[in-house]
Parts: sequence; C-alpha cells; structure tokens
Amino acid sequence: MPNPSLRSRCVSLILATSLVAGAGSGCLPSVDGFAHPSWMWARQVDWLNFATETPISPGSLGNVVGHLERDRRDPAFSVPAGAIPDGSWDDIFDKMWRLRDTSDFDALRIIDMIYGFRGHPAASEASWAAAEQALFDFKYWHTDPTPPRIVDGEQVVDNMWYWTENHILIFKVTEYLVGQRYPDQVMTATGQTGAWHRDRARTFLRNWLEERARVGFAEWHSNVYYNLDIRPLLVFIEWADEPTLVRRASMVLDLVFLDIALHLHKGTFGATHGRSYIKDKASATTEDTFGASKFLFEDTAFPYGSRGDATAAVLAHAKRYRLPEVIRRIAKYDAPMVDRERMNLPLEEEPPLNAPTCAPNPPLGWDWCDEEYLPYWWGTSALTVWT
Repeated sequence: MPNPSLRSRCVSLILATSLVAGAGSGCLPSVDGFAHPSWMWARQVDWLNFATETPISPGSLGNVVGHLERDRRDPAFSVPAGAIPDGSWDDIFDKMWRLRDTSDFDALRIIDMIYGFRGHPAASEASWAAAEQALFDFKYWHTDPTPPRIVDGEQVVDNMWYWTENHILIFKVTEYLVGQRYPDQVMTATGQTGAWHRDRARTFLRNWLEERARVGFAEWHSNVYYNLDIRPLLVFIEWADEPTLVRRASMVLDLVFLDIALHLHKGTFGATHGRSYIKDKASATTEDTFGASKFLFEDTAFPYGSRGDATAAVLAHAKRYRLPEVIRRIAKYDAPMVDRERMNLPLEEEPPLNAPTCAPNPPLGWDWCDEEYLPYWWGTSALTVWT
C-alpha cells in the first residue's frame, strides 16, 4: 500500500500547538516534547491505587493486571501466591474456544497479561499454561479453517466479527504478539507456526496503520471504538520487537489522543461519533473512552468507574509509549476554537444520475476486489454503497 502521509493531521497539531504554547502545563516542564515521566508515573499510581482499593477480582483481567502491576512497583503492596484460584479464567477460555463474538478482546487481554506477568505465583502454572493454550487454539482470521469442535452435541459455529476497523487491529496485534512470543508453536486452526502468523499479521498491521494515517478513521471520534483502538495500539507498542512498526503505531496513537484532547470538555468526548450507542451518549462517565481520557487528561472531577478498566490497566503498566506534552495541554485548553477535519473517504450510498454500469475507479487505487484492500472496504461498511 502507499506510504502514509500525516501532513494534514500534522498541520492541525501544529496549529493547536500555537494555541496552547503559552498555556501553563500544570506539571513539570517537558524537556523533550513529551509529557514528563514523573507525571505519567503519578497518573499510573493514581489508577493503580484506585484499582486495588478492593481485593483482587480474579475473573477480571483488567483488575488482575492492576494488582500485579502494583505488586511489581510498590514494595508495600503484594499479591500473594494463589490469589487467583484455578478455574478463574475458564469462562474466558470457553468463550474463545466457542469462537464467540468479541473473543478477540479477551485474547488481547491475555497476551498482554502473559507478556507482562507470566509466571507470577498469584496464578498457578496450570492457569498460565491454560491461558497460553487458549491463544494457541484461537482463530485469528475469517479465512482460517474453523476447527471441528463439538459443544453440547453441536458443531461450534464461528460467530466472531473480524472486519470492523477496531476488530482488524485487535485480531492482528494479538496474532502478531502470539507469533512473536511463540515462533515455533503450531497453531491449532491453521497448522502453521507462530512465526508464520506473526509474518501474516505484520502485513495487515502495516496496511491498517497506513490507512489511518492517510484517510483517518471510519469509526471517527468514537467514544466507544477509539477505546478499542487505544488498547491494541498500546499493547503493540509495549511488546512488539519491530521498531519501524512501533514508531508508526505510536504516531497513530498520538492522533487518536489528539482527537480526544481537541474535543474533551469536563470529561466528555464531545464530538460527532462515527459509531456510538445510547449508553455512551448519556454522560461522560458512561463513555467507553472515559477511563483513558481521565487517566491522561484529568479533565473531570468524576471518579473512575471501573477497577477493571482494561485500557486504563494497559496505560498503568505502559513504559514505551509517551504522550506528547502538547496533546496533554490541548486537552486543558478551553477557549473557543474551530476544528476542521476530514475523516475517511467519501462513499455515496446511491449512484449518481447516468452512473456507469461498471464499477467506478476505486479511490487511491485501492481495488474493490483485491483481498489486500477488502479489510479496509469492509471496515468502512462500503459493502452497503452503490459501488
């Protein structure tokens, strides 16, 4: 695919920078363009203290990560051996085994937890091994064979949704990181090695990042699905051993946080949303992005809503990703402004008058029928338009 161009979004960032350059930062000054490390450490400690105010919830992987991360960094806090009883994660493994929708969210949580905390005695070796096996048995793309599995006397049917913008990223980040960690392990669905899966995922990830850089998001400003872009991008940045892709992922994540910062008011991500739901429109605290925006931007007096927030948990143990200081300041800037953006590609739902009977030329040369570009077109729901 073509190389990414961040020019238009960078112009927005430069203009926003000029607006807030003189604003007080409210924390230690930046010395390299990024938010000061001590500020990020304090934000992490704040969430970890909140997450661990109550005893560990073994079935909540976000809460487990919060407890294990505080155990690692706080000498006065510990998670004892056996705190996570065997069987605590069985419902998650069963959901993945049955290939139920959103199982990819669970697979991402598991691989992040394995990279960060594999072997911690809070869980038994049997539990850690079962978590790994759940990843080996998982199906990472819709074209892979569905393994023959009988549950309650019936063949398991793959009910996972693969090709929305966020699902593509989550499946492929997870596939890449599983393959990177277990390069010689044969995966159940395909019979291919982890290294093969890592290499396949790399192409998808490269394309996904370039698409976002060039045309933005189909799920633009989503107070639901930006949360599900933030999490896999953070996990990839934290654990991937591929500097070029990690740098690109960091740049795209900067843009996601810039979008939130530009439209944040008293904790509410107030903008048009490419996808949202009634529950997320009701108030700031019901937005799925609330935990991440409160964590990074401190723009609300409302408390955190969940001690198992999976995205806040990833932020709380992130070491590689660093938020640009200007984005943090933009979130604090409340004077009136006009924000002009273009997101995604224009696609007409109905054909124009005298439309040709053959398909029009695809934008950017991204062939409608080329399998390399199908995830993009499906991710934009372009299958519903006249083209």
